[in-house]
Amino acid sequence: MQQTKIYCDHCGKELDVMSDYDNSEIEIPTKIFSADLCKNCTNELENVIGGFIKGSENNG
Repeated sequence: MQQTKIYCDHCGKELDVMSDYDNSEIEIPTKIFSADLCKNCTNELENVIGGFIKGSENNG
């Protein structure tokens, strides 16, 4: 039997297919990124994007 392991593209953690996000598409208006991300890195990305957007509201 052969087993394929998938690792987070950001932190390198082995992904759990029940709780992490393999083969995900992250879309912004001009580009789509394919990524394998663990739950923690997905949450971190959401926070970064949210902070970026909130920061632009304060500067506009």
